[in-house]
Amino acid sequence: MKNYLIQLYSNLTLKLKLSILFSLLILTVALFILLYFPAKRKTALITSYENKAMVIGKMTAFTISPALFFNDEISCDEAFDNAKQNDEVVYLVVEKYNNKNFNKSDYFTSFNIKDAENYKYKEIKTDIDAHILKSSIQILNNKEVIGILYIGLSLKNVTQELKELKITISLISLIILVLGTLITYFISAFVTKPLNEFVDTIKEISYGNMDKRVNITSSDEVGQLAFTFNKMIDDLQDAYRAIADINKNLEKRVIDRTLDLEQSRERFKTLYNQTPVMLYSVDRNETLVSVSDYWLSSLGYAREEVIGKKMTDFLTTESREYKKNIVWPKFLLEGQFDEVPLQIMKKSSEVIDVLLSATSEKNAEGNIIRSLSVLQDVTEKKKVMNELIIAKEEAEKSERFKSDFLAQMSHEIRSPLNIIFSFARFIKDELGESNNPIFEESFSALELAGNRIIRTINMILDMSEIHTGSYQPEFQEIDLFPEILTVICNQYKIEADRKGLVLNLISCIPSPQIKADEYSMMQIFANLLDNAIKYTKKGKIDIVLDHDENDNITVSIIDTGIGISKEYFPNLFKPFTQEEQGYTRRYEGNGLGLALIEKYCKLNNGYIRVESEKDKGSKFTVVFS
Repeated sequence: MKNYLIQLYSNLTLKLKLSILFSLLILTVALFILLYFPAKRKTALITSYENKAMVIGKMTAFTISPALFFNDEISCDEAFDNAKQNDEVVYLVVEKYNNKNFNKSDYFTSFNIKDAENYKYKEIKTDIDAHILKSSIQILNNKEVIGILYIGLSLKNVTQELKELKITISLISLIILVLGTLITYFISAFVTKPLNEFVDTIKEISYGNMDKRVNITSSDEVGQLAFTFNKMIDDLQDAYRAIADINKNLEKRVIDRTLDLEQSRERFKTLYNQTPVMLYSVDRNETLVSVSDYWLSSLGYAREEVIGKKMTDFLTTESREYKKNIVWPKFLLEGQFDEVPLQIMKKSSEVIDVLLSATSEKNAEGNIIRSLSVLQDVTEKKKVMNELIIAKEEAEKSERFKSDFLAQMSHEIRSPLNIIFSFARFIKDELGESNNPIFEESFSALELAGNRIIRTINMILDMSEIHTGSYQPEFQEIDLFPEILTVICNQYKIEADRKGLVLNLISCIPSPQIKADEYSMMQIFANLLDNAIKYTKKGKIDIVLDHDENDNITVSIIDTGIGISKEYFPNLFKPFTQEEQGYTRRYEGNGLGLALIEKYCKLNNGYIRVESEKDKGSKFTVVFS
């Protein structure tokens, strides 16, 4: 019901809404007057009658006090005469206290006792419905209560006056309501008139009469709204004219664009047919809907032989199953695929290898409706690739054979050398100290040559293990400073002192922990420090442990040696190469050191970089990421 009333009210005109609202307001005021003023008057009249009853009662009680004290009933009745002259007095009843405690009274005398009993005179109250006001007053003698006077006043005049007052106020309220409603209706009509004209103008404009305008009759808010609306319609007309001009231009551009599209379609058709790749389109069911001329010429078919057939009809059995079960479901899901290897049969039954790539065309709902596909003939390329794979396998066999050969030969050489060096040390120990300088020099030369051979053999063995994949690293947490760099530095300290070089170990990291293979780490820094001492005649060598800009741990070996030329940099990490070649070279070595270092760096998840300038020194930095 509530929703119905709200809907009904919302469908009313603005004039009726205003009339109803103001009428309800006036009705509220009228009801307030009708209820408030009679109630107010009633309270005033009753208060007045209560005061009147109190005055009459007190005067009567004062008059009869002596007679009551002397039990003179006749005098009491005579004292009632003044009160009886008041027409509104209904009854008078006097009761006298019959003991000194004044807790019990007896009837003494009265006026209209029957009426008093009917009205239950001892129940002191104002009874509007019974038209009676009942009151009681104490009778005093020398300030002592000797009895009580009950008095009843008629309220008929009060009820009559209140009735007439209600009728009068009701008539006034009704007049106010009627006049207010009429005035409200006319005011609403006056207020809503320009708004109705506004609405009528909007309707005409909505029907297409763009020349219609709102008549402005005032400068108030409605007038300002009408002015703004008229200006908006003027701007809208200008916009319509501009849109009309734009439409004309668009029509011309559409015509021109249509011609361009026709030309583009022709160019695309020519390009589609003459592009030297096999192009074709299929629908969602893989039925061929178009093929390029190159597709037809490459496979040897006529157009009428292929249009309407399944593309899978031209594939080999294996390719047909692969495309049907794997490639095409994936295409319907993802909308494209790239370079899928397939085998297709020419009309001559020759099988060729192709790579298939495709993209999809979708409708408004996002469903694939057709595809544009490209076939690339890779038969010759596949043959070349197979030949390259065979050649690569042969090269890998040769490399493995070389590594196995090096490992075997290195082992065969190192075993007898170890025996020779052992006997040389035994002979030296047996002979003891000798003052013959030639004898001492010979053993020193023998020891240096032996160590050089052993070092060369160890490098060859290490390189062969890396090449053959037989080296098994053992990764563990290593503290670079004490466990690796300090040990290496102590090992080469004597050699550096012998050449008069300053060897510095500098750590900028408190505890540089990395996970690495200890043996290969020792080989990296042993070879780098050995090279630095070998190629440095004077000056110093710094081993610096630090972080780089990416917070990676770095170890730099910085020397003041002979340096490296820029031209040799591309060959720096190739095995068996040195900047100085031949028997006239100034420095010994087999060219395996840096090649082995690079492989060991990769093995430990690191890499090496080099900075060098000829005759000014070198800086080799190992970075652990």
